[in-house]
Amino acid sequence: MSTLFWDGIVDFSGVKVLIQETGYSGMDREELDKLVDATITPKIMEKILDDIPEERHEDFLVVFSEKLHDRDAIFGFIAEVKGIKGEEVEEMMKGKLEGIKDGLLQGLRPRDEITAETGVSKR
Repeated sequence: MSTLFWDGIVDFSGVKVLIQETGYSGMDREELDKLVDATITPKIMEKILDDIPEERHEDFLVVFSEKLHDRDAIFGFIAEVKGIKGEEVEEMMKGKLEGIKDGLLQGLRPRDEITAETGVSKR
C-alpha cells in the first residue's frame, strides 16, 4: 500500500495478512493490495467530507490534491474548519479508519455458512 496522510494512524497490517492468506498468487495479491488502497482513500475522503461544511468541500479537495501525503496540512485544514485541535482530528480520524479497517477485514474473511433451515453454522 502506498504512503498517504492517514498512514500510521491505524495498523492495517491485519488486512495485508489476510490478503497474503487468500491463496492468490503474486500478481493477484498485488492487485488485491491495490484494490484495498483504492478502497480506503475514497472511504476516508467521504468521511472527512461528511464532517466538514459543504461550502468547504472544494477547499478541502484542493488541499488534499496538492498535499496528499502531508498529514499536518490536511489535519490542520480539518482542525481549522471544525474549530478543534490537531490531536482531536487525529483521534477522529483514528475512529473513522478503524471502522474502515473493520469493514475491510470483514469483507476479506471467509464467511461462515449458516444453514437456512436451522440458522446454525455449518462449521
